[in-house]
Parts: sequence; structure tokens; C-alpha cells
Amino acid sequence: MKNALLAASLFVFCSVFVLAVDGPGRITFDDMTQEKPPQGFRLGLTGGGAPGTWVVREKALAQISADSTESRFPIAVYEGGAWRDLVLSVRFKALSGKVDQAGGLIFRGKGDDDYYLVRSNALEDNTRLYHVIGGKRKQIAGKDMKVTSNEWHELNVEAVGNSFVVKFDGEKIIEATDDTLKEAGQVGLWTKADSVTLFDDLTIEPIMKEAIVQGSERKEGTRWITREKARVDRIACPWLIRKFIDPKAESFFVPADKVMSEAARLGATPFDVKDAELGHQNGECTFETILKKYGLDRDPALELLGKIVNGADTDNSLWRQPEGPGLNALAEGFRYLGLQDDHAVIAAESIVYDALYSYCREMIRQGKPKGAFKN
Repeated sequence: MKNALLAASLFVFCSVFVLAVDGPGRITFDDMTQEKPPQGFRLGLTGGGAPGTWVVREKALAQISADSTESRFPIAVYEGGAWRDLVLSVRFKALSGKVDQAGGLIFRGKGDDDYYLVRSNALEDNTRLYHVIGGKRKQIAGKDMKVTSNEWHELNVEAVGNSFVVKFDGEKIIEATDDTLKEAGQVGLWTKADSVTLFDDLTIEPIMKEAIVQGSERKEGTRWITREKARVDRIACPWLIRKFIDPKAESFFVPADKVMSEAARLGATPFDVKDAELGHQNGECTFETILKKYGLDRDPALELLGKIVNGADTDNSLWRQPEGPGLNALAEGFRYLGLQDDHAVIAAESIVYDALYSYCREMIRQGKPKGAFKN
């Protein structure tokens, strides 16, 4: 049974390398069942009137209910994660509506009544940025401009901290600040009243730099040190550090009993070693500890990757992540390739973590935050 599980896990892990990723966090509706509600979305309503009717139609997501209640705002909330700082975009086409012909994006959402909203309206010919609290909208900024109906447009918002930049069809139209909603939240789609609107290509691109700055003062050329003969955690952590914390970081590998003294001599941060702040804690591996220390756990793809690394580096009893044993076997294999030292192993094995991170992002895009093989 154990051998069968390992073989299955290896198959799962190797499948990462042939997975087709449709851009960074890009959600399309091509393969969803036509005339059915979308997978991975929660359908809700802000305000009054009848609930929205959201179905997949023409390989896009359509809100087709024409209830004309003025204060009616149907929403479709993506359940694949929560983000604070991100670039969020969607293509939309307003088809009809006598009260409104609108399409919008919500972000930093907390339920049906609290979120930021950016929307464009083809009847009013404008784009507006709001915060919605307790179901009540308050305009932050806006732009009067031509918005044509029955044509595809792209609406884009970049949110970093309290700063927001809105683009329409690639042109910057709004720059504004607001401090109402400061925490990570869900994203989704929005319409108003009797708007019948199509949406496609919902794209979520987390901005990690702000998360890193919040976790620790940003520096370049930092030094990090750990035990030699790295296998899983001590390979994954340098990959994480170089990719998301400091692209110019240096890693040092020394005998276990030399780590703390060499850390003091080199001015390096020790990790994955006894008595280090960045080590195993409460069953979580060092990779997960670093995620939390630097605010990177707000990226649900990195959070999933941390569970896979945990499953490979420990007995997998905490998360029981199916991909873990496959990563463990591959990491063991890299040790037998005759590579010169730990630095050579990291250089060779980094593509594994690049591929795994792409896999994790695709799982989040598909609304599977636990991975493809775990309910």
C-alpha cells in the first residue's frame, strides 16, 4: 500500500510538468458546462430585488436576470482565495438593460455587503470606484468617458495598500487612495439592476512585494545560512527567498554545529536549524514559517506549496498532502545525481519548485485550494 501511494504521488507530481497554465491566475469559462452556474464561484446579492442568474453562455459568464430593481446588485464571488494587493482584470460586454448596462469588479470582499468596487456603465458613459460597507456604496473617484454596449472592454484595477489605479481598455483613467478596507478579501464580478452582461478572462495577479515589505524591512544582498546536505526544506527555502524576498540573497551551507557561529560571523539569518527563529514550529516546516514571517502566506498558491513541502519534509501527518511523497522522492533523487554541492542541487532543482508553484496557482484558479487530489 505504501509503495502504491508513493507511485501515485510520483505520478501526481510529475504531472505538474505537463499542466497547461492559462496565464497567471486567469479564469476562463470555455470548459465549463453551458447554461449552468459557474464552478468555483459563490453567487450572492447586495441590496434588494431578485437574486442574479449567472450561467455560462457563449464560453463566457453571463448575468441574465433583468430584474429592474434600482438598488439590486448581483455578484459572483470567486472562492479560490483571498488577496489584498493585486492586479485584477476582466473583459466584459454589456448586452442590454433599461435601468443600467454595467459590469464591474469587486475586491477585498467580505461577504455580500462589504467590498471595493470598480464598475463601468454603458448607459451613463462613466467608470466609478466605490467602497461598499453594509451594502451602501460611497464613491471614491470616477471618470466620465465613452463606454459602448455590445462590445468587449477590459476593466483593470491595481490595488496596493490604500492606493488604487484603474484602467479601461488599457488606458489609465483613475488614481485614488482610500483606507476603508485594509485586509485581504475575495474578488468577484458585479452587475446592477437589469444589466445583462457577459464576463470573461478574469485575471488575478497577486502583488507580493508589498507583503514582503510588511513582514520585514526590504533589503537586497541579504545572507542566509543553514545546515549542509540539504534535501527538501533547505532547498525549498532558498528558492522561496530568492524568488519572493531578495533576488540577490546569498545562501550558505555549513555543518549543523557551525550554523549559529557562522551566522554571527557572516551577518546571516539562520534557518532550519535548532534554536533559529525560522525553523519548524507546531508541526509546520521552515518553508511555512518563512511564509508567515514575511506575509507571503496571503498568497493561497504559496500556502498550498508550503503544505506540499511540509508533506515531503515531515511525516506528512499535519496536512496529509498527496503530492508530498512525490516531492520527497524527487528530492532524494537529486541527491544521487552526483552534483558538486548544495548550491548545485538548488540550481538544478529550482525548476521543480517553479513548476510546483505554477501547479499551485492553477489549483487556486480552479477553486481547489487543497490541490487536485484532496477533497
